[in-house]
Amino acid sequence: MTQHILTVSNYLLNPISEFLFNLGNVSNRLATSYKESRLARQTMKELHALNDKELNDIGIARGDIYYIAHHLKETNDVRYPKTYSNNNLKGWV
Repeated sequence: MTQHILTVSNYLLNPISEFLFNLGNVSNRLATSYKESRLARQTMKELHALNDKELNDIGIARGDIYYIAHHLKETNDVRYPKTYSNNNLKGWV
């Protein structure tokens, strides 16, 4: 009898715990998306405030501002830049 009760309670708890886990994932994704969009808006605002000469000095065309602002998450990791080296040249260059 006790085993039957535990089995039934497991069937009831699994969907509830799975639902709560998925709810947590959704809220984390929403928070991340909000932070990324806020960062993109701030970046666009700052880059649009620069004049054409200043943008040219840093190598950005005015038409590239939207793309740069919305793709920061791909290039934002400054600590670990994506550089590739030739293993054959280690110690020589």
